[in-house]
Amino acid sequence: MKKPKDKRHFRRYRKGLDFAVRLDNRYFHARVTDYSLDGLGLIIEDPPQIDEGDIIDVKIEEPAISTEAEVVWKSSTPSGLRLGLRNVGHLEGLLRDYSFADTLLGIQGSGKTGILSVEHHGTVKKVYIQKGDLVFSSSNHKKDSLADMLLSDRKISVEQYNILCRETVNTQQKEGALLVRLGYCEPKDLVPLVRHQIEEIILSLFTIGDGRFFFEEAELPLNEIVRLKLSAIDLIYSGTKRIEDVRHIAAELPSLDVIPAFVPDLMELFPDLKLDEAGRKVLASIDGKTPAGEIISLTGLDRLEVLRTLFALINIRMVEVKAGPQRFKTRGGTTRGKEGGVLDPEVVRMIEEMHGKYLDLGYYGVLDVRPHAPLTEIKSAYYRAAKMFHPDIHFSRADDTLKDKLSDIFSYVYEAYSALTDPEKRKEYDKSLSVKQVRTVSGGQMAKTKFEEGRNIFRQGKYPEAELLFGQAAYYDSNVAEYHYYYGLSLLNQKKMKAAEKAIARALKIDPFNPEYLSELGFVFLELGFPLRARGLFEKALKYSPDNGRAVEGMARVRTS
Repeated sequence: MKKPKDKRHFRRYRKGLDFAVRLDNRYFHARVTDYSLDGLGLIIEDPPQIDEGDIIDVKIEEPAISTEAEVVWKSSTPSGLRLGLRNVGHLEGLLRDYSFADTLLGIQGSGKTGILSVEHHGTVKKVYIQKGDLVFSSSNHKKDSLADMLLSDRKISVEQYNILCRETVNTQQKEGALLVRLGYCEPKDLVPLVRHQIEEIILSLFTIGDGRFFFEEAELPLNEIVRLKLSAIDLIYSGTKRIEDVRHIAAELPSLDVIPAFVPDLMELFPDLKLDEAGRKVLASIDGKTPAGEIISLTGLDRLEVLRTLFALINIRMVEVKAGPQRFKTRGGTTRGKEGGVLDPEVVRMIEEMHGKYLDLGYYGVLDVRPHAPLTEIKSAYYRAAKMFHPDIHFSRADDTLKDKLSDIFSYVYEAYSALTDPEKRKEYDKSLSVKQVRTVSGGQMAKTKFEEGRNIFRQGKYPEAELLFGQAAYYDSNVAEYHYYYGLSLLNQKKMKAAEKAIARALKIDPFNPEYLSELGFVFLELGFPLRARGLFEKALKYSPDNGRAVEGMARVRTS
């Protein structure tokens, strides 16, 4: 029988996978040809009689599929009986097997009503969907509360935050109502604040690399939620642009030679899409003929920003890619077609060598520029490094280990580029190292000297000077926890809380059971307005040192806050 036209709402994932399927209490060899949330395709070798409408129990480990599926069509092939199955169980799976964007778009297209729950390391976040429209979200994670978001956005003070938390516990009222009652928010401003909160909860789901999701089709508890109509397309576009793992981007854009093109007959679905500046520039450059690499040049935007934008447009299904004439430069300067296969051993050696030293090179070294290099030189150096080490350049010919190394290198290259093209970040970075001296064999002794100088200056209360010396000590020998700790203290005394947090956290990474370090980091979190995180650190410090004065002092402050 000829298989019917595909009407599934969920994206198909191509997957050649062998497994054993149980039919009539016997096991038969089967192969998955593709799968989606609402069905899958199978080929079964020498099966018993199977008819349309039969229910098959499918259990597969990778991808994780465990469901009952109905046979909706079948056809005979030389390899065996080919079946099209429709999932008759719940829509559920692991985020590693299904794109979250595809899941949202599929549920929206199906017009279903229910709750999509995502569980990750004990955190449960829920998206409420009514007839395909996203209308609300919730989370049991403290940082997703309205109070924590307002504190993070500096819309309320630490004192107001503490009062709001106490009142929430004492009165059991919703945070929104309390904000208005306490005078922290005008009634007219409450809906925009709640909208921002529920959108941020949904956006955070795009960056979760693993975890389990489950869609329960049911009527919504409308008396318990604030119902808003949210734009799924806008959220998916913004959410996918937050994904930092370049391997996800490389999976959709395996080469800069691919040609982005608009999906036919779908442009009318995106009249109200809110694009950022990068989105508008990239969209204006797509004509179905221009390769991704040329779009980067045409827009004048950062390479990774263009790739993120294309990735987002693909995820909302506004754009698709088609193969282009893939070519690359050889060492002699000529070009030849890129046909996969094994990487040139010289290229592998270059990648391995860089992976072994990129962290030691520092920002200037990894870009191969002078410490006083102008912005134009840094940008040119970044583009050169990206051409050598961007994962998508070698995607089709590198094994997984090499891809991971390329991701490590390119992430650091991009980190260096971001810091050195930002005047404030560059100034901060330059302060942490000596531009006239480089790390040598005697780095340990140099670090010791700088640290002693810094301690003497620190005792005199000259914290900016001490910060520079401690930073240099940590640069010359990054394996000594005390150097990072004192660098953090000098920052803490200048109220540079975020930088202090990072420095003391680095000290704890080296010496994780040091009660002194734990206590000081607790005080940093108190200053940043995170009393619960501070409490956890003080408790840990007291566990290792019950009479630690700073930890005792910190616990007292937490109780009175």
